Amino acid sequence: MGFKVIGEGKSREYLKQTKAERQKVVSEFQQLRQLLEEQERLLLAQLEKLDEEIVRIQNENVSNLSKQISHLSELISEMDGKCQKPASAFLQDVRSTLSRYLTLSHSPSHFTMLGKSLMVMLAPHLPRALQQNVWGRSHSSYKSL
Repeated sequence: MGFKVIGEGKSREYLKQTKAERQKVVSEFQQLRQLLEEQERLLLAQLEKLDEEIVRIQNENVSNLSKQISHLSELISEMDGKCQKPASAFLQDVRSTLSRYLTLSHSPSHFTMLGKSLMVMLAPHLPRALQQNVWGRSHSSYKSL
């Protein structure tokens, strides 16, 4: 009978230890869940800010592109009007028109490159003296643009 009492006592002690260990594990996992939930909230908030920044930049880009398109439309209309003039008057206006366009382009973009490409395409068709008069430099210097 003594062994039975000792065995039951040890069993109760082991049960207490496992219960305490179980509570400890549950508590640690609860803390980890809370930590993960907080990390999730922080990361989701950062992603939300990133989404807002992307939309803001996209809207700015659309606005800038719209302005550039509008400016190009004005330039096209102006060039159309100048094309109706005699060739000598047209060529005298080309430099000022394209220079103004390139000056108004705020940042290097495909629209700025379009203006430079237009200069390169037109230059070979002009006499050398006229190239320098119209653009202030020869056609070969525009190839490097």
